Amino acid sequence: MSLAAHGRRRRCTNGQRGFSLSELLVAMAIVAILAAVALPVYHQHSQKIIRLDGKSKLLEVMAAQQDFFAQHLRYTERLGEDLSFPDAGGWTLSDRGHYRIQAAACEGESLNACILLRASPAQLDNDDATALTLDSRGGRAPPDAWQ
Repeated sequence: MSLAAHGRRRRCTNGQRGFSLSELLVAMAIVAILAAVALPVYHQHSQKIIRLDGKSKLLEVMAAQQDFFAQHLRYTERLGEDLSFPDAGGWTLSDRGHYRIQAAACEGESLNACILLRASPAQLDNDDATALTLDSRGGRAPPDAWQ
């Protein structure tokens, strides 16, 4: 009996059909193409989410700094003692833990005039986290990360 009589696929002894090697290779190629398109998009999205963690915490700390300034006519570097953020040795973590937030007087200024908040990646090997800054005059860096 020839293969043509049984169709293009050979039947297994238990009645189930299998896939040919070429069908499996085509399916694997489709999955590889989809992964090649989806992974860069996923990576960009995860970078945005990580940056959003740092930006939102910077804005939250700056709002607390503005409230503190309204009451004391100066800013503070002590985020834990004066602003009631969890203190970890002079800095506080962002909500998702991707950034360490620190406060210091702006360069060449006193705490009576300007405060600079800096969000540094909490893990040194985190390539997705970009260092962010925000000052009390509205200065933000890097500009592309704040868009």
